[in-house]
Amino acid sequence: MEQLPGGRRPRLVSSLGLGQRCCEVTLDEARGGIAWRDPRPPRRGSGNCFVPTSEIIAVEETELNKKQRNIGKWRKMAKPHAFTVYYVKKARNHHWRCSDVTFWCADEHLCNQWIQALKELLETQKSRPKQLLVYINPYGGKRQGKRIYEQKVAPLFSLASISTDVVITEHANHAKDNLFEVNINKYDGVVCVGGDGMFSEVMHGLIGRMQKDSGIDQNNPKAPLVQCNIRIGIIPAGSTDCICYSTVGISDPVTSALHIIVGDCQPLDVSSVHHNNTFLKYSVSLLGYGFYGDILKDSEKKRWMGPMRYDYSEDEEGWKVIKGKFLAINAVNMSCACPRSPKGLSPAAHLADGSADLILVRKCSRFDFLRYLVRHTNQDDQFDFSFVDVYRVKSFQFTSKLSDDNESSVTDIGKKRFGQFCRDHPACCCNIPNSTWNCDGETLDSSAIEVRVHCQLMKLFARGIEENCKDEAACSQSSVQQLL
Repeated sequence: MEQLPGGRRPRLVSSLGLGQRCCEVTLDEARGGIAWRDPRPPRRGSGNCFVPTSEIIAVEETELNKKQRNIGKWRKMAKPHAFTVYYVKKARNHHWRCSDVTFWCADEHLCNQWIQALKELLETQKSRPKQLLVYINPYGGKRQGKRIYEQKVAPLFSLASISTDVVITEHANHAKDNLFEVNINKYDGVVCVGGDGMFSEVMHGLIGRMQKDSGIDQNNPKAPLVQCNIRIGIIPAGSTDCICYSTVGISDPVTSALHIIVGDCQPLDVSSVHHNNTFLKYSVSLLGYGFYGDILKDSEKKRWMGPMRYDYSEDEEGWKVIKGKFLAINAVNMSCACPRSPKGLSPAAHLADGSADLILVRKCSRFDFLRYLVRHTNQDDQFDFSFVDVYRVKSFQFTSKLSDDNESSVTDIGKKRFGQFCRDHPACCCNIPNSTWNCDGETLDSSAIEVRVHCQLMKLFARGIEENCKDEAACSQSSVQQLL
């Protein structure tokens, strides 16, 4: 044990075996991490390695097998003592993987000292979950949710000493209803295994439970909602996994599981949707009317096609009124990025600033609308069109011409066709008399709605999309040099 200058906390420095060679290993609690120099560095970069405490998953005593003990210096030892450090290894494109390194020594006491010091350091990570409630949708996406969890996620949770209660959902709203009954206070988080629909169900159940316990009337659009302190983790196993992609940067079960294990926390805005003082739904990603609502309504009939179906088919005192003919009206709380649209519907949308980006696409030619849609798949500015307007809002109300003129006379809908998108504009060809709202992948029947953004209403096991390090070896080397 070595005392650092200036009275700082001590650090543990030892010469430990790594493979067939020895290296100096440093545990610096003051700076928070473990560092070592790899005796056999890769061709690119130096052999300096550094793992911050926040990215250590677990540490375990390791029993070396007979083959390992017969290699190099281990032959001279009656019984070498070893321990393994499991940690997060970051790769390109936001991929995270569980990596490990095993150190050994002849002194059993020294080995135990390292294990104890590392475990005590991990205990300081108070944001990490110890008990999770897991909901698995066995039917979503490609019906791989249960397999993905059991083979890729459960072993990592076990390694990190996380206890879980697992519920396999059997019908729609199973998770939502269950969240109103369980003792939610015994859990550090709720994990949903499935697609965006499964996340929406868990979100509605958790937010609804919090409002019920606090005596908040969700039907009141002006009611201040109680924030949810219980984080939600998303293990992607759906068709698009837009919410996971927009908050982590990739749709990958292992990456998401590791974000949960290290206890990441990302606040998230949630929009409430009401009609005539009646609560309809919550939205965290896309609330779309016109093109995006109509294509969803048509795609619901083709859900058997899987992911391919999408290719087929302000403050109250400062209200601003906008009238016109629109092909699409979209409100997004996040970028809505996904593999098909890496930058999303609104690349600059913030996850937790208490506002939504309201995108109005006015009536235009079929060709211009197609140009607008294509820009969602490339790096061009999709808002650089004269027929596209973007507003950052805290709330908004929408009423179609049809609802405004004759909301009570349903029999006249077919005659008047006011507000009808599909017949009046060239971008759609369906025959419904009025358009449909798409709320996070689910349809809403009411066209006239009031939307209000609730700042950081909930939290995710995520950290937002990090900038990729172009030279990971250089980043690691810099960290180690500062530590040593």
